Amino acid sequence: MSPQVAWLAELRRLVVLVAVALAVGWPLGLPWELLSVALIVLAMRWLWQMRRLLRWLEDPAIEPPEALGFWGEMYDRLYQLQRKARERESDLRSRLDYLQDSLSSMHDGAIMITAAGSIEWSNQAAQRLLGLRYPADRGQALLNLVRLPAFHRYYIAGAFDDPLQLRMQGEREQTLQFAITLFGNGDRLVFVRDVTKEAHLEQMRRDFVGNVSHELRTPLTVIKGYLEMILANAQQLEARFRRPLEQMSQQTERMESLL
Repeated sequence: MSPQVAWLAELRRLVVLVAVALAVGWPLGLPWELLSVALIVLAMRWLWQMRRLLRWLEDPAIEPPEALGFWGEMYDRLYQLQRKARERESDLRSRLDYLQDSLSSMHDGAIMITAAGSIEWSNQAAQRLLGLRYPADRGQALLNLVRLPAFHRYYIAGAFDDPLQLRMQGEREQTLQFAITLFGNGDRLVFVRDVTKEAHLEQMRRDFVGNVSHELRTPLTVIKGYLEMILANAQQLEARFRRPLEQMSQQTERMESLL
């Protein structure tokens, strides 16, 4: 039965009730009295049905009330919506549990943040790297627990195309890399990775390149000076020496630009 048909059926019952009350009460000289009684009975029935509805909504685990007509249609529709909502909730919970199980086994830290910025869940790696305590910290604002100004700016700016790398000061120096991705309705997933070894290797590479550049710059300057002096008197050189010396000068300038 469609809602419109159920509503029309309820309206017909009301019209029939009014007609019967007037038909019986008119010969008795009590038409309005009987009509009032009939309307009071109808109102009491509706109040009773509303009470049943409220009790069911307070405890959705119980079966929906049985009724005919408009109220029966309402109960059926609400029950269908309730069942679909439960199915969606169960599906979302299953997906969330699967995601959390997958993230729990990661060596990198993972933190689920609500759209309001509070911690929903975190794995053990995040607790170890950032000192979080789950589930004790659930519902707490992440920015209140991770007191890093650079991370605050990164989080609030919302530009998460590139990760943020921070050098942490403490009992032992470590470098952490933060990456944030959005999911759901404004929720955020924060990944934390210990990149101390990678950062150390990168620094060693830079130091090596810097040292090599410094060590090469002095002898290269000397070689360049001698070549310029020799080429300044190129007319005194034999032709077979002039071309190699010019190539040496070009390559020296190229190496100097690289350094």
